[in-house]
Amino acid sequence: MSDLTEEGMEFFRAVQSAWPQRGLTVRPKLPKKEVALIISNTEPFEKALAKARKKLAAGATKRATEAAKMPAPFVILDRPKSDRMPHSTIETVKYDDAEYYLESSDIPDDLDEMAAHTHIGMFLSFMIFSGFASEQLLEDCADEIEQLRRQEITPGRFVQIQDGGFLNEFLTDEGNAFTEDYYDEKNFPNFTDDYMKTFPKAKKNFYAVPDTWESFRKLRPLLDRRLADWTSKPLP
Repeated sequence: MSDLTEEGMEFFRAVQSAWPQRGLTVRPKLPKKEVALIISNTEPFEKALAKARKKLAAGATKRATEAAKMPAPFVILDRPKSDRMPHSTIETVKYDDAEYYLESSDIPDDLDEMAAHTHIGMFLSFMIFSGFASEQLLEDCADEIEQLRRQEITPGRFVQIQDGGFLNEFLTDEGNAFTEDYYDEKNFPNFTDDYMKTFPKAKKNFYAVPDTWESFRKLRPLLDRRLADWTSKPLP
């Protein structure tokens, strides 16, 4: 059976399903290993083959339709090295951690723990696609980043895979410089304010934003503008 093509397998199944009508007679007196099948009428086989081909064609059309509906993978920008604010440090800095929110009583009971990862995932995904992922992150999480790029996992899920933390080790020097400026709630503009501006429901409940790619696409244009404004500032 493994030697049959896909079309051959479908033909075989179609013939099996039409066994009583397929025009075969069996000589019962022969040993089982030598049972002779005599084709008395080829029409049932032709119908079975046509049925198999129709089923295969329908399956191919369905797969093509589903593939066309799939969103295009995100592109990770190849960002050249910048002269802006050399920021190398050997100290690990944690910008955010879902654990902070999970330990608080702010998350409503009707939301699962992924809600604590969503906003971090939105920002970190943006930084990765914008070309700010560190070589370490690109190497250590190559498979997960590819899944993220293809939207096979959500932004929040990506952060959950990193144990919920958002570290400076994830970003390049320039990425860290932008994050220290924009992710800090004491500065203006800042990510938290922009997040709530984009998702009004977050003003009432910061964790109510769905961890979906639709949410990310809604937020990204504003993040793109903030990054463009930041990079256009003169060097200090």
